[in-house]
Amino acid sequence: MVLSDPERNFRVLLSEGVTNAELFILNRQGELIFHAASSEIPIAIPVLTWDGKSNGKWVPTGIYVVDIMLRNSVYGFEEKEVGSLTVLD
Repeated sequence: MVLSDPERNFRVLLSEGVTNAELFILNRQGELIFHAASSEIPIAIPVLTWDGKSNGKWVPTGIYVVDIMLRNSVYGFEEKEVGSLTVLD
């Protein structure tokens, strides 16, 4: 993602079958710097987005941990996806 460029924000798109989703962004020290959740999951539209800010300020450039929790309450489905995100200035 590129800071201050709304066209390059971090976005999560989901497919059918997910009824709840949560996004956690952590810094290198493991501190939570952003959290978002959604229970309305439209298909092919970004559900969870992050603009690169924490407490109203741009985060420093670097690598961040992305933790996404996906659930379907009807089928008792729960899956956790973990990855990294490079933030550029």
